[in-house]
Amino acid sequence: MDGLKDLGIEVITSDRLVAEDKERGVVTLKSGKEVKCDFLVNCAGQKPNSGLIAELSPNSIAASGRILAKPTMQIDDDSLPNIYVCGDVAETTAANPNSRTARGQASVAADNVILAMDGRKPTNKYKPQWMEAFIKLTLGLDKSVTHMEDFSGTELLFPAKETDLALMSAGTWVHMGATPFEDDTEILKRFTSEV
Repeated sequence: MDGLKDLGIEVITSDRLVAEDKERGVVTLKSGKEVKCDFLVNCAGQKPNSGLIAELSPNSIAASGRILAKPTMQIDDDSLPNIYVCGDVAETTAANPNSRTARGQASVAADNVILAMDGRKPTNKYKPQWMEAFIKLTLGLDKSVTHMEDFSGTELLFPAKETDLALMSAGTWVHMGATPFEDDTEILKRFTSEV
């Protein structure tokens, strides 16, 4: 939280956005508090899009709205063995679901779909890996905090100073099989000296 406050960001907890008045440049919180803003990016969480499965199999929907999934990534309804689910909409034992979690689940689901197409029983099982619960949040151009959580619910936070002005984006481009975009270093240096 200190990293966000150091950037001049007001941190409001235990409240929720309920309305936005664009003309006045104000948002209203559930508590009734009004907050002025120039631009709103509403990141108040996500609501899983599980409506279709809820119609087919109401008992497969968890209290969170996510779809209950077996380790094979099939929905938890034996009457619908050919329906698989992965990613944000899947309710699994993952400690901190994110893109790494979704990728692991998708791989298991795809392998099991291929087995099923061959007339075989799906046998591949998704098992959360500790590294999946790792998230790095950048705080401006020169700070970050890394969050890790283990399977027991223990959480660790590691604040850090960043030296890579591109915030490790080149590695991501390479990982995705693309040539990284290279910023003009002089322009970046000038920009960071103005911040």
